[in-house]
Amino acid sequence: MKHLISILLTFCALFNANAQSASELCESGRKAFVIGNFEEAKAYLTKAANMGEAKACGLLGLGYMSGCFESGRDLRSALQWATKGYSNSMLNPEPTCMGVLGMLGTATAESKKDWIENLPFLEHAYSHGFSPSNIGNLISVCYLLKGDKEKASEWAKKIQDIEKDEEDKDQYYMASAILSKIYLDKKDYSNALATARDAAVEGNPIAQYVMGRCQIKMDIFPEVGKRRVREAALYEYSPLVDINAFDEEIQKYYNSIKDKKF
Repeated sequence: MKHLISILLTFCALFNANAQSASELCESGRKAFVIGNFEEAKAYLTKAANMGEAKACGLLGLGYMSGCFESGRDLRSALQWATKGYSNSMLNPEPTCMGVLGMLGTATAESKKDWIENLPFLEHAYSHGFSPSNIGNLISVCYLLKGDKEKASEWAKKIQDIEKDEEDKDQYYMASAILSKIYLDKKDYSNALATARDAAVEGNPIAQYVMGRCQIKMDIFPEVGKRRVREAALYEYSPLVDINAFDEEIQKYYNSIKDKKF
């Protein structure tokens, strides 16, 4: 029955769409998207996007990237729609398209250079209203990989402040983990350990690595620290959910200590 209702809603959306302009279709799709009527949103947005509406392309990209539609997560379609929207709005880049491109780009990055190249996409998206805290944490990591610890720290603290009272603390813990990594890189082991603690307890791999490495360096239950680093090295990352920019560093450090007795 639920599936039948979804089909009927989609049919009605397509029927009503014939008389609407691209911007009107996009707004109808956006409203449906916001309240969770994703298949209805998809119908409106697809028609608007095919008429050249860049914002509709971005919202389709977001929907496919997030797995909101019945077809599930489809990163290829997300990339295609976001790229189309970006191409249609290059003089005034559409923020959602930029955000989707930046998030997809960092998720598939294989080097520091790849991460850094996505920074302009992420900053544009964030500064123009496409501002989930996930974007802010990605920006922080990009700056850290560029070697700008001050800017990286500013962004991590900003996201901590935004997320501190949220019920879902994932982005707060991620910001804490990034900040702890900044302290680690500065060799400020005491602050790194303190900042990583809560996020490490929640299983964040960056925080586990930082906390474990600090425990070994400071000789505070180093065997426990070694186990934390091992968990971080064996962590299975989820695309677009976890930040894996430091996985090679974590693995390299674990390989250097895995046979040691503390």
